[in-house]
Amino acid sequence: MWLPGGGWRTQRRGHGPRLPRLFAERGYAMADVEYRSSEVSPWPAQLQDVIAALRHLRDIADTHGLDRGSIGLWGSSAGGHLALLAAFANTSAAAPGVRAVVAGYPPTDLLHGDADLVIGPAQSRRLHDALTAVGAESHLLLVHGADHGFLNTGGWELRPMTATALSSRAPDATRSAVLTHALIERFFDRHLRTDPWNA
Repeated sequence: MWLPGGGWRTQRRGHGPRLPRLFAERGYAMADVEYRSSEVSPWPAQLQDVIAALRHLRDIADTHGLDRGSIGLWGSSAGGHLALLAAFANTSAAAPGVRAVVAGYPPTDLLHGDADLVIGPAQSRRLHDALTAVGAESHLLLVHGADHGFLNTGGWELRPMTATALSSRAPDATRSAVLTHALIERFFDRHLRTDPWNA
């Protein structure tokens, strides 16, 4: 499930990666979720919208052949924040079936531009360190030269970007990585697929 960014005010569906091309062709059912603007409805309406969307996906799972226990969330900026909040609220009553989040927890794949002047990358580093400290799986990619909202454009899909990668699997090591849709797809494959032929 993709949650677009937009500063909590200007988000709109379709503002983000080309989901059908990137993931649906590999067997993932993709939902591009709209949530209310903070200019129309005050907090926590946005989180309530995301939780309602999660419940709706579970309600229609059997009809559409979806695995209601293998939901992944992915968002950019405010959408990433909502993905984190929905995952942290992951109880059967709040966000059922969430098993992986890109930008959130659990397990976590944080993507942050190292040139982000809106929300400094140190915030993602602190979250990564906190998740690692409690034994949660976390991966942090500090994308070189990327500013805030870099996932909202198709540029990273056409010109893969390099990143410094940190992982809870090797907390004292850093390595280089290339941010591509395949990297995110492998993360979802590892945590959402139950079919060993597609892992």
